[in-house]
Amino acid sequence: MKNDKAKRQSLAAELALIQAVRYFYPDAPLPLRYKRNEHNKPYLCDYPELHINISHSGDFSVCIASEHEVGIDIQKTGNADFRVAKRFFTEDEFQYIGTDAMRFYELWAKKESYLKAYGTGMSVPLSSFSALDKSEDHEYIELTPPQSGYVMWACVINKE
Repeated sequence: MKNDKAKRQSLAAELALIQAVRYFYPDAPLPLRYKRNEHNKPYLCDYPELHINISHSGDFSVCIASEHEVGIDIQKTGNADFRVAKRFFTEDEFQYIGTDAMRFYELWAKKESYLKAYGTGMSVPLSSFSALDKSEDHEYIELTPPQSGYVMWACVINKE
């Protein structure tokens, strides 16, 4: 890892992952065995029916586990670069954001959680879909971030 902060984030994510798996499987042996798909989405070798995802930003790492395919993203908020929005967001998203930095971070976290849930990573362009569209295939869930100055969203794929 490049620096101490990245090492701490990785350790925090690993501990959160252990807690999440142990919630579902209290006797899960350690260390957990997991691999990553071709787009870097992690999956558990011994519990393939439990879907996991991690994210980190600023001072926090988060993990989510579900019986459904799921993605999570946490973003530290601040000054938004609206040129990024013009490049990576759809026209309806760009209109929704206007000059509101919090809306920018909301949509960024939704889009990243979507890509993580579907396991595609950045192989799917962010501008190819709108996080504002309603879908029966997936839903977004706003999560309470660990402190102010962050947004956190999950995307859950509905396969029922």
